[in-house]
Amino acid sequence: MPGASFVDMDSQQQAKQAVQPTRRYLPLLVVVALVLAMVVAFFVGHSVGTGPRLSGYKVLYKSPTADDSKTAVALTVVVSAVSLDTYDLTLTSHIDNLDAASTPLQVEIGRTLFNISNAVAAPLLVKSPFIKGSQTMYPFDRYLSSFQVVAKSIENTTQQQLPVALTVLSSDSFTWVTSVRPTVHSDFDEEPPSNSLTIRVHRAFNVYIVVLFVGIWAVIGGIAYVGSMTIIWKTRAPDNPALFFSGLIAVPIFRNTAPGNPPYGCLFDIFSTFISFIVILTFLVFGSLAYMRPKPAAPPAV
Repeated sequence: MPGASFVDMDSQQQAKQAVQPTRRYLPLLVVVALVLAMVVAFFVGHSVGTGPRLSGYKVLYKSPTADDSKTAVALTVVVSAVSLDTYDLTLTSHIDNLDAASTPLQVEIGRTLFNISNAVAAPLLVKSPFIKGSQTMYPFDRYLSSFQVVAKSIENTTQQQLPVALTVLSSDSFTWVTSVRPTVHSDFDEEPPSNSLTIRVHRAFNVYIVVLFVGIWAVIGGIAYVGSMTIIWKTRAPDNPALFFSGLIAVPIFRNTAPGNPPYGCLFDIFSTFISFIVILTFLVFGSLAYMRPKPAAPPAV
């Protein structure tokens, strides 16, 4: 017939059947891609060169003195622990050449003073408090601490300052990344002493943080989609609000597994947890009202 057009229904059906297998395997491809991304990120993050080492520790700072090594005090400081409960660092120090050094000695490490009167090599434990930093920026929180080392000979009731050959080390940590450098004015907004060092600590990358963030947003997306279909677009009958209530319980349980047990109200919560609470509570209230609304009466039978 002139001017008439015909549609080949068989070709359309074949096209739909050709597209369906691709869509069917799309979720599986997404899962495989996410798993591969996590594995690659993990191994790349832990295969980066760690720099020089000494006795198995990472060397963070080394300051050999230009003076005669016989008079210098060789001091090794190990950043051994980080505590946000007490908001400080634990520094374990050791004088390497105590046998050759003149005694008695007076060694000041940070805010702690040690009087050494014999050649017994005992570790010197020092607590160095953090001066800057807060868990508010979790998981991007960073902390700064400062310390300086001064050694003096107190032989014959006279004090004479001795040069110090300082080495700062750190053990491998799954949680923290530590670095040491000379203190600058911008660190603490004041002019530092000439021999002051700044210890900078920040969290190491953890794949689980990304998984946690994506998981919470997956709950947000699922709840928002189901709630929108029921309340906004009204394309389906109201569901039992138990679905929204279970999401409200699941999110805090999932969030409490965050590494480091950060307090509620940090940056992570602002961009994930609190948004999920707002979305879930909103659809919980309106979904409950829609579910409890009287159903329209059935039409009378003819």
